[in-house]
Amino acid sequence: MTKRSKGEGSVRKRPDGRWEGRYTLGRDPKTGKQVRKSVYGKSKGEVRKQLTAINAQIDAGHYFEASKDSLSVWLEYWIWNVKKPKIKPKTFDGYLESINTHILGTPLSLVPLGGIRRHHLQTWVDEKTGDGASAYIVRYAYGIIRNSMNDAVRRGLLEFNFADKISLPPVDQNETTILTADEQKIFIDAIKDHRLFAAFYVALTTGIREGELAALTWADFDDNSETLTITKDAIRVNEYGTEAREKTGTKVIVQETPKSRAGRREIPLLPQTATALRKHRIRQYDEKMKNRKLYEDSDLIFCNEIGGLYDPKTFYTWLRKICKATPGLEPIKFHALRHTFATRGLENEMSGKAMQELLGHETEAMTLHYQQLLDKQARIEIDKLKDAF
Repeated sequence: MTKRSKGEGSVRKRPDGRWEGRYTLGRDPKTGKQVRKSVYGKSKGEVRKQLTAINAQIDAGHYFEASKDSLSVWLEYWIWNVKKPKIKPKTFDGYLESINTHILGTPLSLVPLGGIRRHHLQTWVDEKTGDGASAYIVRYAYGIIRNSMNDAVRRGLLEFNFADKISLPPVDQNETTILTADEQKIFIDAIKDHRLFAAFYVALTTGIREGELAALTWADFDDNSETLTITKDAIRVNEYGTEAREKTGTKVIVQETPKSRAGRREIPLLPQTATALRKHRIRQYDEKMKNRKLYEDSDLIFCNEIGGLYDPKTFYTWLRKICKATPGLEPIKFHALRHTFATRGLENEMSGKAMQELLGHETEAMTLHYQQLLDKQARIEIDKLKDAF
């Protein structure tokens, strides 16, 4: 008989076909008897893996007992030890803020993880919605709870995740801003003498995101084929202390992979866009020579006067100032340039598949949103004629 490893526990096959693993948590301080727990799985190997993981947690002092420890205790462990090593910094920041703001401190957070049922979750959803939280906020926080409970099931802490069949508030579709053809001409004329003209023009004629724009390097621009390769994006993330896990500041970083796998793409440029980049490179060289004592060349296409990385939100700050100073332009967000590019493409009969690849959407269905916006705009325009007939 093979000797069991330390903490492996006993494993047996149950009458219902599942495998059960038993492990010891020490002795009950009142009775002196051993405290025995069980985990379950579809195979002997699966159960042994669970037992090994639990033993490692016990040895490290990270063992979590779902029947006693609350959701808040589980989320604290889950976000720092389970999720943080696997997700991007910006996603981690969003998760942590949602947990701290919308889950911790609620009655739901005090319920033992193993005791959470659908009515606890539905009550939490109803109360958050009743308190005025937006549908997006409620759905985002609920998704975090469900995600964490799925991981608890995978780790053998729960046998079943009750975070399903919950009635969630419907999400209102925000009005999407698109520059009309006339507004687009006004905008191009307004930026022609701006230091970041090429940045705005690239965004308008390619639809790339502001984080992708900030992370572009000259190595990404192929002058011969007139293409841009998108492989990374820039984001602002929080910094945390290693001990207290408290926020200590923020910084802008470049991620080697953009928002999604589909986001890694090569974009063919319009001839006038490639020309704008060539002129920008000449202007940037002159600026580099002027500030050569302070300039730190990181090969960025769009950077500050001494070569530094821009916070992506800087582009929106400049865009807001441009719109405010230009008659005929309403205030728009930076993403409106992406919407405008997609709309112009569909107006000129570009295929949904081609648009999907250019925008870096994971599915063509996401791109069809722009077709719906185009149809809606057509209805608005035709309604202007109702009094003419």
